[in-house]
Amino acid sequence: MGQKIKLKENKTKIKKPSQNESRGCISEQYPWFSFRYMTQNSNYSLKFLDSLDCSYREKTLKGLYMRLEELSKQPWIYWQEKRKSTGTETINIDQLNFSANADANFTKDMKAYVFRFDTYQGNNSGRIIGVKLSPCAVLHIIGYDFDFSAYSHG
Repeated sequence: MGQKIKLKENKTKIKKPSQNESRGCISEQYPWFSFRYMTQNSNYSLKFLDSLDCSYREKTLKGLYMRLEELSKQPWIYWQEKRKSTGTETINIDQLNFSANADANFTKDMKAYVFRFDTYQGNNSGRIIGVKLSPCAVLHIIGYDFDFSAYSHG
């Protein structure tokens, strides 16, 4: 009688991401940006720049763009390990003096991530303010602070 040959089935196991990997904000994921929930308040959106003269507006936009480009080149964990002057800081979203657009279903206990950037006023005088929705690496930018009025800077 013939022998039966047993073939092993190739079972590919899919590894579930750890909780840290899923959260995005403390992982090796790189930030990318969404403007879906941008505020309609003109004091905290790019509309604010319409009140500036051309050279001030250009310096501020250049600082903002350069910072966004810089942020996208390092993972979240890198920015969270830095001091708030060069990395990120978090504040409760209910500390903001403006709200995200109406589509945002943010709760008062959520954290807003704040990154500093250069404006015409000098080094680190502007703020990019966003929210992370786990597990994605996206920073949903909800507003900018051009004049230190978006929240109490203590």
